[in-house]
Amino acid sequence: MNTKKLHYFFLLLSVLLVSSCSDDNKISIITNEGLVKLKDLAVNQFGENTEIYSFAISSQDDLNENLGSMTIEYFKEDKEIYSNTYNVVAYGDESNLMGEEKKEQITKFRPKWKTPEGNGKIKIKDIDLANVLPNILKAKEMLGDDVGNIYIKHYTVKAEPETNAITARFNLQFTPKENATSLEGKNIVTNYYEADFEVNANGEVILKE
Repeated sequence: MNTKKLHYFFLLLSVLLVSSCSDDNKISIITNEGLVKLKDLAVNQFGENTEIYSFAISSQDDLNENLGSMTIEYFKEDKEIYSNTYNVVAYGDESNLMGEEKKEQITKFRPKWKTPEGNGKIKIKDIDLANVLPNILKAKEMLGDDVGNIYIKHYTVKAEPETNAITARFNLQFTPKENATSLEGKNIVTNYYEADFEVNANGEVILKE
């Protein structure tokens, strides 16, 4: 990799292949077909008319293309922020849908946002995921020619509270084209990088330094 890219977080990952759910339950977050399934799942779990200001998806693990969780955040009458999370894999007696949680750790340290009627809200059925893959491709081009495999770690779509403008932010993990793996003792180690991006209201993808 070009040394100019070392400001991305450089990590070494000992890859363990763990089968946590069947192939039938896996939803790829980096294919058009998978994103359609993801949207349908969000509608089914959270309700198509639920008004939210933030919709976030995360992969199951590092260097993994499959959906691990979805989290929505929304305002209620008291102007506080609440969240609900759906986990693809539930452990023990846990439900996949975690249930409503007040985001006290967020609202405690900042003033309550003023949200005029209709602002800072988007219905789940109206969330447009069609731009996810084009944005990922734009980001990949910005990373240069030495990018091998690329994965979405986190992707968040947000309706800005003051303007209702739709923005996004995401974290990508990617391997170099060459020397992506090495052998350390008995372990196969995968070298990969991370980079953070934002998408402004005009649809411009911006690399965060």
